[in-house]
Amino acid sequence: MNALPPSLLTAAVVFALSWCGQAAAEDASKPLPLDHAEADGPDHRDTRFAQVAKAVQNGQVLAGKKSTEVPLTEQPAIANNELRQMFARLPGLLLSEQQIPSHFNVNYRGLGDPHESEFVMFFEDGVPLASGWLGDPTMDYLPPAERVERVQFVRGGSSLLYGPQPGPAVNLVTRDPLPEAGFSARSRHIGGGDGLYATYNEVSGSAGDVGYRVEVDHRAFDGTRFNADADVDGAAIALFWRESDHAHWRLDLNHYASESGEPGRLPTPQYLSDPTLTTTPYNRIAIERQSLALGTHRELADGYALDAKLWHTRLDRDSRRVNAVFLPGQLPANLRSNFDHQDFRSSGLDARITHDFGSNHTLTFGATAYTERSPRWQRSNTLLEADAGNVLRYAQKRSTDYLAAFAESVFPLTAGASSRHCAWNRSRSTSTKPASHRRCCATPLMRASSISCRSQESAPAMTFQISTCRPTATCRRVIGRCATTTSATRPRT
Repeated sequence: MNALPPSLLTAAVVFALSWCGQAAAEDASKPLPLDHAEADGPDHRDTRFAQVAKAVQNGQVLAGKKSTEVPLTEQPAIANNELRQMFARLPGLLLSEQQIPSHFNVNYRGLGDPHESEFVMFFEDGVPLASGWLGDPTMDYLPPAERVERVQFVRGGSSLLYGPQPGPAVNLVTRDPLPEAGFSARSRHIGGGDGLYATYNEVSGSAGDVGYRVEVDHRAFDGTRFNADADVDGAAIALFWRESDHAHWRLDLNHYASESGEPGRLPTPQYLSDPTLTTTPYNRIAIERQSLALGTHRELADGYALDAKLWHTRLDRDSRRVNAVFLPGQLPANLRSNFDHQDFRSSGLDARITHDFGSNHTLTFGATAYTERSPRWQRSNTLLEADAGNVLRYAQKRSTDYLAAFAESVFPLTAGASSRHCAWNRSRSTSTKPASHRRCCATPLMRASSISCRSQESAPAMTFQISTCRPTATCRRVIGRCATTTSATRPRT
């Protein structure tokens, strides 16, 4: 049997090992595929905390804004329209309680006077609830908690998407009477101390492509002090028409009326001695409000969508207040009752067009128009319990006209980077470099590679990857063999 010469056999082995090492180095420089896995499971989030609002809702961009959303279905039933329960999961929104249905005193993190919530904007399905949105932004009305599905809270300057006021915005979103929902009816009755009785009654259903909801609510209580009684009545009709799979309309008709007493504020010494003391036994306030709102959502061609809402609101505010307070042992002089009447008439239109393009980009633009007329007069009467004044003190004509155009874009950017580093160790057992060693270590020791990276989050607008690699090469003279190894850490996004 003919044997190969030792030199030829050694050369063949060295060539084979060198070729294998170079192939391994080339394989290491190729992009490494990332494992992709999907898992489905129930939502176990903590319902004690608010949710993050969706990126775009009804033509309004909420992405990047400090906004939260609270579904009221996750909370216990709210009795007597208790705002502290409704806003329990909205951090930063502070409530100054007052047991008068027409007084809502809310501010944000202690900024501004909480009296009648002048520094916080309130909306019901995007319609402003303030008596005068710009001229007199006081709160005299809120819908019953049973009507509200969720509460959206937009903090700080981000609330500009609702209008020009600088403070945060609270949007009370009511339930849609969807046509696919079946017939249902519910009635809730609550009784309590101090003559409390509250009831909420609702009937909802559908007929073809039209869904409807009719509701009636009533609340009454005597209060803990004299002249602290209140009587509140409300009614609402909501119609939802699904015009097609890409368009629908909604019509809302609301009525609200309240009449209550104002027992007056108590200084601390008087409260400690008698917490049931009434300092303003003749003060009364009455609110009557009607509103009509028509909204539509339409998906247009080429990724465009239209969200528009037209509304008209009427609110009458009448109050009787004596020009003094009554403390024990004191009888003020020159007493008279001042009758104040404010008549608010406002109309508005908000239209927004949304365009989705690219992988995850949204452009929204539109306009808001608003007009308001709110005359005011005040009369006085020396009869403290009179129903009207007979001497005119002053009369005012007030008006507001507002027009704004806007545009906003969502341009997300997700960036990722990874680095791979390998140490190069080389050892040899002889003082001279054999040919096999030179051939072995002739393989590239530095190789740069670019690896494709794509986040599994929302499709990013731009992704990039920085990757460097120095393969580890160990060359040894071991009985005529030269071994080359290459290692690299796997990149992570």
